[in-house]
Amino acid sequence: MNVQEARLNAVQADLELHGHEDGYSGGIGSATDEDDRASCLVQPVQPKKALVIRAPRGCPLKWETRYVAETLDSQNGRPVVSEKTMGACIAKAREYCRIHNVRLELRIEKVAVKGSTHFGEVSPQKGTLGRWAFTGTARC
Repeated sequence: MNVQEARLNAVQADLELHGHEDGYSGGIGSATDEDDRASCLVQPVQPKKALVIRAPRGCPLKWETRYVAETLDSQNGRPVVSEKTMGACIAKAREYCRIHNVRLELRIEKVAVKGSTHFGEVSPQKGTLGRWAFTGTARC
């Protein structure tokens, strides 16, 4: 991580430890940012490569078309109806809308019903996370 990410992590950890209230806690969460200084203890080194490990192929995938109705809440839209036919999806979506008084979005999805959709993993090769020490002036 770079110095900005390290500072944000340190402030967040300090606020969780000492609370979010105004006042002096003695930690970096009380610092003003104006006179903050960072010293690098361990220089960050980005990984040069990423390793790909492919999963063994099992039985072939079988896909199914599903008709889905989802809530329109942008933060946590979630599917509330999933049917094999469009007519059944619309009927259940109408009933759900009537009971819960919400708007739903209708969409088509492909869902794997047989076989594994996992086909591998990607992980970074050797790298080093940066470590930093922060000093600063607390607000009065």
